[in-house]
Amino acid sequence: MFNAFHHFKEADKKKLIEQHCHNGFFVAEILQPDPLAFMKILFTTTIGQLLLAPFVKPFSWKRIILTYLIPVNIITITWDGLVSVLKSERSLKMKNRLKQVNVTDFKVSSGVSGAWWARISWFYIIPLNP
Repeated sequence: MFNAFHHFKEADKKKLIEQHCHNGFFVAEILQPDPLAFMKILFTTTIGQLLLAPFVKPFSWKRIILTYLIPVNIITITWDGLVSVLKSERSLKMKNRLKQVNVTDFKVSSGVSGAWWARISWFYIIPLNP
């Protein structure tokens, strides 16, 4: 699961892990709850969208109108991105959640990868005896 885990409620996150760990389960989150991620999302969803909207293929007049004349796209995409940053969690919280889930006979690992400006929190669970 890539960049979607933060959308689930706490109880649902636990259920997902418990139900899917038997087949192996990998989660990667590109968002971190920090000021740098907040600023990157704010910049890319506003200035980036204003600069790049005309070049998105296939070209759409509807997209142009909803980006420049009635900025619905900018408002909704920016809101979604900023809320996602606030709902994201650090690797330590992911690791603590794995300790709370009742799974046995599994290899469990978690960590953070990437450069300081592009961190990815991740964890995986793999059955030891498939």
